[in-house]
Parts: sequence; structure tokens; C-alpha cells
Amino acid sequence: MFGLVQRLEPGINFGHVRKRLREFAGLAPSFPIAERAGRGKPSDRPVAERWADRKAVWPGSPTWRYLARKRFLPSAIIEAASAVGVLREGPAGSAWFAHVNGAGSVAHVDIRGPTYKSSLAGGAKSLFRMSPSAQSFPRLVLAEAAIDALSVAAIESLRADTLYAASGGGMGPGTIAALEALLGRIAMLPGALFCSATDANGAGDHFAERHRALAEQFSVPYARLRPSVEGGDWNDVLRARSQHQGSTS
Repeated sequence: MFGLVQRLEPGINFGHVRKRLREFAGLAPSFPIAERAGRGKPSDRPVAERWADRKAVWPGSPTWRYLARKRFLPSAIIEAASAVGVLREGPAGSAWFAHVNGAGSVAHVDIRGPTYKSSLAGGAKSLFRMSPSAQSFPRLVLAEAAIDALSVAAIESLRADTLYAASGGGMGPGTIAALEALLGRIAMLPGALFCSATDANGAGDHFAERHRALAEQFSVPYARLRPSVEGGDWNDVLRARSQHQGSTS
């Protein structure tokens, strides 16, 4: 029968043949709708709830290996980010980075992995923030991506006076509100400094100018930390340094 249909209608494939025969027989497949029991689709659950389900990274875990081997982040930086609760183990060796809102809740999660770059659906972007303690800091370093913020922290040996943060790319209302709240607090501290560590490209320079304007608005001294790798970011700088040190050791 299949051969006859293909002979009568040359060029159609096997799938089209099956459709022709179903019509001829007056039959069509019918399957009952099966609803998955449990907690629903991941996107239906709050971001904070999905974050709470993920484990902390541990030495030698898939996420640890990705950050250490592919991104060249030192163990001390990975441990520090995990210890303050802004880094967790994601599927397939991906790293989950939390954006915490003003109430201290996880509001958004950026995801970076060996072959994957995205974020959890349903979140409200704020700021990724990584600091060595819970105190207020006079110096703020703001990068575009969490991995870039951690890369600057690695290059600077995790300065004790600095809050390392990332916007997760763009500058939406939630990000701007969080940044304005930070600058309002920093402005009251001696030695206040806002360092823009965005990428060394046109988009990064544009973000840096917006950072400069916000710094001026709050009367906070400003500095541009532009990556030395043209067109690159601070993780590119860290990897280049690490590879150079490895080749000379």
C-alpha cells in the first residue's frame, strides 16, 4: 500500500504517505490529554522557589568545574559567591546567579553554562551583588554579567571595601531602582567610589556613560574600569592573565 501511494504520487515522503492512508481508512490517531502531576511547569513557579531547589556548588561539581576550568575563576571567588548565597548549581554544569531585590529576596536568576546563556522566566531583574560581608561598602564595581563582576573580584583579590555587582545586561527599571538605592547609601560613606566595569565595546561604553550620569546625580565619584581586551569583557581579561601566567610558570 505504501509503495502504491508513492507510485501514484511521486515525490511524497513516508510521513505524507501515512497521512494519505489515514484519510483513506477514515481513521486518525487520538490520544488522551495527560496532565503531569506534581508542582506544575517550572515557569509557573516563583523564581525564588526554583532558586531554593538548587544546591550550593561544591568543589569538583559540574558548575564548579565550568567556572574554574572554562571561566578561570579562582576557587576562593567561587567559594565566596556560594557562601553569600548568590551562586548555585544549575543543570548540565550551568551556573545560576541570583539578583536580590531591596527586600533581600531572590527576584531574578541569570544562567550561564558551557553551551547555554539565559535567565529564569518570570523574574524581575534587579542586581547581582557579591560582597565579602554584609556591611556597607564605599566602593561599588558594576559589571554587565555576574561572571564579569566575579572576574574583577578575582583580579582585585576580592577587596574588602568593595561590593561587586552586575546588571545582567540591560538597565531596566528594577536595575536602575536598585542602583539608585545603592548609590544613595554609598554617597554617605567616606571614600565613596562608583566603578563602571562594563565591556570594552560600544554597548559597554554606552552603559558606562549612563553609570556616570547616575554617579553625578548622587554626587558619588566615578571611575571607568574598561577591559584591556578591546571588544572583550573582564572575564576575557582574567582568562588571558591566567593563561599567560600558566605559560610562564
